[in-house]
Amino acid sequence: MKHARGFTLIEMMVALFIGVVIALMAGQLYILSMRTAISQERAAEEIDHQSFVLPNMISNVRLAGLGIDGSVLDRPNPMGVLIDADQLSRQETPNNIDRYLTGASRAGRVNRINIPSEQLTIIYRAPQDMWDCEGDIALGPRRVRLKGGEMAQVGGQVVIERYFVQMDDGVMNLRCDAARFVPESIKRDSTRDRKFSQSSTSYINAIIDADAKDTKKANVVYGLGGQGAIMASHVEGLWVQLGVQMPDGIRLMTIADYQKSKIQEPIVTINLALLSRSVTPLSDGEAPAQSFDVFGTMVHVNEGGANYDRQLHQVSIALRNAEYAGDAP
Repeated sequence: MKHARGFTLIEMMVALFIGVVIALMAGQLYILSMRTAISQERAAEEIDHQSFVLPNMISNVRLAGLGIDGSVLDRPNPMGVLIDADQLSRQETPNNIDRYLTGASRAGRVNRINIPSEQLTIIYRAPQDMWDCEGDIALGPRRVRLKGGEMAQVGGQVVIERYFVQMDDGVMNLRCDAARFVPESIKRDSTRDRKFSQSSTSYINAIIDADAKDTKKANVVYGLGGQGAIMASHVEGLWVQLGVQMPDGIRLMTIADYQKSKIQEPIVTINLALLSRSVTPLSDGEAPAQSFDVFGTMVHVNEGGANYDRQLHQVSIALRNAEYAGDAP
């Protein structure tokens, strides 16, 4: 009768060693797959900012100044960029209107960033029926019946858009707050008579005339100062640089320098810088960028917690409608 033979100590040690090696390989594969997934997620976020957010923002900012002249604003210069309350002296605006113009953002300074964020406020007339940055309809040129009873062709509604960053539930987001007004006293907007608009709440709500549910008047700014709509999440900073057309060429200026100078030369370019942050923290051992060159000023990030990957997006936008309204000062 043969006795059953068990494993020897050496065989057990070899089997244990092989098991440990397999476990380590599986662990490394898991870690590698997780890092790959995180990298792909960060890449997707980068593509989202580069392919969707910036192009949408650029296309609207390029409209700045379109149709804006002395018939719309008492002081239209600098065309397209609202930077001084006197530009809207003819309009009825929210209290503390300066808070909603181009300048320092209401969000102030993010605790971990040394430079306060800024906001950009632009103005233009809608060239056609279009969606503003908040997703509402802005009416383009159309026929209307004026307060005096006569029919007239008027330009598009005047659109004001304010771009800024704001904290929402612990996350900084890029937002846009849109508003509208009309410089003409309109009794009835012909948009009401269009078949497609009669069944569209978006079009009916866009109308500014005396027949509106809450009678809407000329030169009253409707909608400015709200929370706006989120354009992109995890954007921790927005900074603006102005390209001003001076007699000797284009001069790049900060918002503060432009305001202090009291000049009214046209702003012909707008440079924007956005600092975005990844949703997921970096893995241990990955060193995040802590400093960024924003228009010659170093922006420093003090994490004070989990590390995140950050990207600085910069773009220069030429304002096609930038010129003097009337004689140059």
